[in-house]
Amino acid sequence: MQSDMTYSFDKVNSFNRLPGRKGRGYEVGVFAQPIVDLSNPNKRHYEVLSRFETSFDDPDATERIFHDLEQTNEIINHDLDMLRRAHFVLSFLATHLPKGKLPHLSVNLSPKTLSSETFTIALQAILKDYPTVGSHLVAEITERFDFDDPARAAQNIENLYNANIEISQDDVPEGECAGLKYKDTRKFISTIKMIEGGDVFLSSVAGVAFNPKDYRRVLEKIETQEMAERALNDGFHRGQGWYYGRPVEIDRIINQLLEENNIDQLF
Repeated sequence: MQSDMTYSFDKVNSFNRLPGRKGRGYEVGVFAQPIVDLSNPNKRHYEVLSRFETSFDDPDATERIFHDLEQTNEIINHDLDMLRRAHFVLSFLATHLPKGKLPHLSVNLSPKTLSSETFTIALQAILKDYPTVGSHLVAEITERFDFDDPARAAQNIENLYNANIEISQDDVPEGECAGLKYKDTRKFISTIKMIEGGDVFLSSVAGVAFNPKDYRRVLEKIETQEMAERALNDGFHRGQGWYYGRPVEIDRIINQLLEENNIDQLF
């Protein structure tokens, strides 16, 4: 019998913040943006996103900070912070909602993170804390870099797959698309996220031939009804973009789910 896991806001001030970066000139907020199942819009699915709030005026701050985190390998701890937060949100909701009402939460993972032994250890610890919600997590492999260690990345991705975590390749056809580049990782990927305007009949990624229709496909950056109709007509399974909703602080998503199920909101 599973022990009682009563999650509350006594553990953290808010789900909306990641700690420990004031000294770097920025803080990190945790947001969520809807991903819509085009055949069943009632399914709840969100991408958990980090947003950098800076103490300096820089319109390109987000891209610059992500680049710095990648170059210094600090992206590993950042990604793990986000994965833990998403898992914590699901664990909290699991104490309040029926399992059939739990959302799916997608988290971006850099190829550098997936190439890390630190990730291997952290994933085991995260899933051990509340294993039953693992199947509601989605790991999105970001497109920015190639794997530092393809063999370790393949093992980490297999570990995700064995934990029933859906694996998605983000932002096809941009970047390295490392998860699709190697056959030892590509075989575990079930979903690809394709940029609006990208060639949906793409024949290869990073020099490796593949058929996009072999995967569930998400069309990103949908901003109009016409783009949404195109996604449905072109056989996409999911859609994401401002047409469906902009990112909001994740507490708001939690409160919305509680309210829909006639449960008192947290604030």
